[in-house]
Amino acid sequence: MGGFQDLVQFVFAGITSGAIYALIALGFCVVHNTIGIVNFVQVDFVSLGGMFLFSGLFWSGLPMIVALPLAVVAVVVVGIAVERLGIRPSRSQNHLVLIFLTIGISITLRGLMKLVWGKNRMAIPPLIDDTPLRVAGAAILPQAVAILLITALAIAVLVLFFRFTRLGLAMRAVASNPTAAMVVGISVGRVKAASFALAGGLGGLAGVLVTPITTLSYDVGVLLGLKGFAAAILGGFGSFPGAILAVWAWGFWNRYPPATGAVPTRTWRLSWCCCWCFSFDPRDCWENKMKEVRIQNTGARKKWISLRSADIFEIEPEANPRFCILAPGL
Repeated sequence: MGGFQDLVQFVFAGITSGAIYALIALGFCVVHNTIGIVNFVQVDFVSLGGMFLFSGLFWSGLPMIVALPLAVVAVVVVGIAVERLGIRPSRSQNHLVLIFLTIGISITLRGLMKLVWGKNRMAIPPLIDDTPLRVAGAAILPQAVAILLITALAIAVLVLFFRFTRLGLAMRAVASNPTAAMVVGISVGRVKAASFALAGGLGGLAGVLVTPITTLSYDVGVLLGLKGFAAAILGGFGSFPGAILAVWAWGFWNRYPPATGAVPTRTWRLSWCCCWCFSFDPRDCWENKMKEVRIQNTGARKKWISLRSADIFEIEPEANPRFCILAPGL
């Protein structure tokens, strides 16, 4: 029975960790889909969420139910300021230049947090009563349940936002084709600012949820952000469903120990996962799989044609005889 209780305990711990990483990974995906860059300020949005929550609770004396949403809104404002004052004035819109610019902004924000809040680690009280709940004999903290519910609600709101709001549809249009979106009258600058605001809100929400179950410092978001970044790459960078599935897989793998042998440290697991993700692009698998599905759905007949030293992989679907795919390198 003890083994089953341990399993339940690890499952809840993995889901809770995955929920935090999911918010961070989605923040990376939002900015990448809109602008096409990796926003390394995302890790500092996580730290700022915890810092603003600490300030609201202990400096202003606000209750948790008021301080938590205000902290998220404050990070949203910081996200807009980062885009307006740091990204938009850039003379070059080259993606590599903008990525290095986000790294510089991240270092600057970390220095400002060190000056304002100091280098000492701080603690925040739990979101709700910390009396453990008993689930199948395992002790589950109510805070873990609250994190899961809030994260699920945030993801649901995000899906509805992108599907049914004008701004969400505009962000999807810019992500698909910025030039065409500009031609039809969509304000690309406004959409970019909204993407940073949304990324700031997701990062700030992750920060206010994770700081009550860990210690708080000016650089607490760096390691959490690195895990969310690795999970976003693992799920196919820019893919929301892939990122969500990847972060929960990462949460389980990071929490559940191996059955035999010595338990490897989480840092070693993170380093191994990052190296694997950086050397292998999972999007190739998803894209190839989708091509195979499309080929099968069209009832294509395949044939190989040899032409000099190269091979042409020609597809002759019954529905569209002009459709063909050429092998790479031709």
